[in-house]
Amino acid sequence: MEDFPIAPVVGWNQPATQEIRDFIVRTVGVSAVRVPLSKGRAFALVDREDWIRLELWRWCWSLLQRGAGYAFRAEYIGRKNSKPRYRWVQMHSMILQVQEGLETDHRSRDSLDNRKLNLRPATRGQNVQNQGLQTTSTTGFKGVCFVKRRGDFAAYIDAGGARKHLGYFPTAPAAAAARDEAALRLHGEFAVLSLAA
Repeated sequence: MEDFPIAPVVGWNQPATQEIRDFIVRTVGVSAVRVPLSKGRAFALVDREDWIRLELWRWCWSLLQRGAGYAFRAEYIGRKNSKPRYRWVQMHSMILQVQEGLETDHRSRDSLDNRKLNLRPATRGQNVQNQGLQTTSTTGFKGVCFVKRRGDFAAYIDAGGARKHLGYFPTAPAAAAARDEAALRLHGEFAVLSLAA
C-alpha cells in the first residue's frame, strides 16, 4: 500500500494552525492522508479533499471485536438532568452521506479505509453480506460447518432474511465452492468468497 502522509492532530474545534496550513500546501497533488486517531494508536485513511473538511475535529477510534474499529467523533447535543449529552458521529458516515434507511459499507471490509473509492451505500442486509469469516468458524470457510452425525460438511447462505441450506458435501472446500457460487448469485457485488476466484 502506498505510504500516505500523516495529518497533524488538531484540538477540539480549534482554528487552523500554521502546521495545518503548511500540511495543506505540502499535500497538494496527494490523493489521500492518514488521520491519527486516539493519540496516534491507529490511523484512518481519507481522501485529501475530505480531510480538509474533517480536520476541524479530533477523531477517536472505537475498538470492536477481532481488532476492527471505526473512526468517530463526539458531537454535543445538549443537556439532560444537568449532564452533557453527546452523539457519536462515524467518519465514514460523515464522508459518504447516504439517504435515510441506508448505511455506509466498506468494500474492502477495512473499517479505517474511509476513502470514497472504498465506501458505498448499502442496505443493512447488504452490509451484513459483506462481513468476513466469523472468528467462531471451525472450518475456515464462510457458510460451511461440519455435521458430526453425518460426517459431512454442510453449506448454507443467509439471503433475504432467511438461512438457505445448500446441501451436504464430502469436503469443506467442496461445500465452500457451493456457498461461493450461491453468494455470487444472491449477493452480487457484496458477496464475500471463501475460495480465491
